Amino acid sequence: CIFPTCYTLYYVLIIPFFAIAAIPILPGAIETVEAGITSSIHPKNLQLSIYIKNRLDVSHFPNYQLLFDPQTSGGILAAIPAEKADECINKLKAFGYKESCLIGRVIPAPEAKSRAITII
Repeated sequence: CIFPTCYTLYYVLIIPFFAIAAIPILPGAIETVEAGITSSIHPKNLQLSIYIKNRLDVSHFPNYQLLFDPQTSGGILAAIPAEKADECINKLKAFGYKESCLIGRVIPAPEAKSRAITII
C-alpha cells in the first residue's frame, strides 16, 4: 500500500461486510464467467465460500463468481481506518485509479473464533 495508514486485518478478530454491487467490474468479466471461462484455480477458491455467512442469499449475483477468480484478486484490496477512507480514495483517484471505491467495512467479531464474512 502506498499509504502508511493501511493495516493488515486478521479475520479471526473482525467480521467483514462488503457490498457486492459496489465492487468495480471490468467490461466483459461477467460475460466471460457466465460463458464458463474461469481459471483452473477458480473451483478451489470457490470452496472458500463456506466462510461467507450469507452465501445462499448472494450467490445469484452476476459478479459473485468473480470474487473467487484469482485473476481478479490480489493487491487491489486494502483495509484502512474508517476515518482515513475518504482521504485514501481521493488520493488514489488523484493518482489515476479512477475506479477506486469503498466496498465494505469491518466490525469487531462477537467471538474470536468467527471466520465468516457477510456480503451485502
